[in-house]
Amino acid sequence: ALPICQSFECTVDAKSNTRVTEIKEALNNPNFTLLVDRYVIRITMNEQQQVDGVICLDSNGTAHEITASIVVLSANTFYNVWLLLLSRNQYAPSGIGNQHDQVGKYFHQHPRFGVNGLFDELMNVHIGPSESVMAITNYTEDNFDHAGLGFVMGSYISGARIVGTAGLPIEFTQKVELPEGIPGWGPLFKDFVAQTYNHYYQVHAMLTDPPQLTSFIDLDPHVKNQYGLPLPRLTFDWSPQLKNMHRFFYQKVVEILQAGGARKIWGGHHVQPPWDLAHPSGGTRMGENPKESVTDRYGKVHGIRNLFVAGNSLFPTMCAFNVTETIGALAYWQAEYIKQEVFKGELI
Repeated sequence: ALPICQSFECTVDAKSNTRVTEIKEALNNPNFTLLVDRYVIRITMNEQQQVDGVICLDSNGTAHEITASIVVLSANTFYNVWLLLLSRNQYAPSGIGNQHDQVGKYFHQHPRFGVNGLFDELMNVHIGPSESVMAITNYTEDNFDHAGLGFVMGSYISGARIVGTAGLPIEFTQKVELPEGIPGWGPLFKDFVAQTYNHYYQVHAMLTDPPQLTSFIDLDPHVKNQYGLPLPRLTFDWSPQLKNMHRFFYQKVVEILQAGGARKIWGGHHVQPPWDLAHPSGGTRMGENPKESVTDRYGKVHGIRNLFVAGNSLFPTMCAFNVTETIGALAYWQAEYIKQEVFKGELI
């Protein structure tokens, strides 16, 4: 396998990403048009208080209005929230879907950390098509007894974690957490990199932190983009339980490296700072009660029959795993619902 396969585009389309799969298949449909030169800035709403399209800008800054019978927001957590709030109008003065002040609320993400081990054997974790080829799921969700631990939820523990996006040598020197006594430059640093790069093995834990009402996205009243539109602003901090969860999983990770024969163990004493985002989620969470959520179980915005939100901004909480497969499953779930509603004449 190529050592640069992880996190790079594939020249032979061997990666199962949406460009290779869904988008390529959709382009074969004469009813599908892909516009890549567009920046959507507003959702439009009619007198019946249903949405009827979007306003977008092209690369020259020229505005275009696109009408639609159904609108699906499927950008990302920040963009989905930003568009709903920015699209306030006479029928939705606080933003579309925000009649109960729920848009942007309950933002959450994955806290994570990695502990490094140095081994006599060659590890070569940068070689291969992907990372995290091994994982322990015994401590996810409610798979273990939480009594006396001081936290809920859990984490998976994965091995062969690369340092840096693709784990290549230059990235390694920029991203690796240095052991105590090793400076970030000079002969000691050079010797550390030479001795460590092919012999390190990182065990990684991706924790789950409960969403809090005090963590949210809104519109920044001061900072604007190049078009004069307010940028999304994030107010966020980790929950009080995170310290206990980190302590528990740090010990588990160290035990694994010790059992594996690591002759040196370092790093992982803290999770990433709150602004170093990992799978940002929430903000348009789904739920049955419109006063406590933005959409229903199908991602349909409460009170608007033809506006849907897709992606992990729908998540009320997160599990201990990467969000991608859940996002994909939800997308198929929503698409099937929309199709059936169209066939019944409920949407078009």
